[in-house]
Amino acid sequence: MTKDKITGFSLIEAMIAIILLTLILVGGMAYFFYANDSLKVANYRRIAAEIAQSSMEQIKSANYTTLQSSFDSNVTIGTLTGNRTISVSNQIQDADGSVYKQVTVNLTWDQPNKSVPGQVVLDTYIAPK
Repeated sequence: MTKDKITGFSLIEAMIAIILLTLILVGGMAYFFYANDSLKVANYRRIAAEIAQSSMEQIKSANYTTLQSSFDSNVTIGTLTGNRTISVSNQIQDADGSVYKQVTVNLTWDQPNKSVPGQVVLDTYIAPK
């Protein structure tokens, strides 16, 4: 009498396969949530950079003599609220006596689930026209 070979998976093999698949899926989900959080932070930074650049362009188009020394304002960055600080200071005097004004646009916001606030800083010098 010959013994037939039994083919297929045993219950233990099926349980090990399910456990391995579960571990792989949990690791994949953790990576997905981390990547999603990183994308949100990058999006906030992009929006803040656009706001700062827009503010800088408005200042560049303003009259040199009427530039204020500094001011603060609240801004909305996506779904977050931040603070925009624009400071203007006389920094450099050229050989011909022209005084260039340094303009700094500083945007800060509290990032969700982060201990460090987000920040974008733009600097430029403006010459009299």
